Amino acid sequence: DTVANRNEDLLDALEKLTVPELYAANDRLMGGLAAERLNPTNSHGDFHFAAGMIRGLLYKAGHKFNTGS
Repeated sequence: DTVANRNEDLLDALEKLTVPELYAANDRLMGGLAAERLNPTNSHGDFHFAAGMIRGLLYKAGHKFNTGS
């Protein structure tokens, strides 16, 4: 629900986004990524899965994603 409609395939939805929209979608995932990291036993990894797809699409578009490390 954070980056795509629940009834739409996530990859299909993400592939329709522009590069700035992908960055914005990634930013919207940060809270969920933190929650999954802090409590992995109650997580299904949905936020990490979506973030990985976004980062892959950005890389495919020629944008290297800065992880801050």
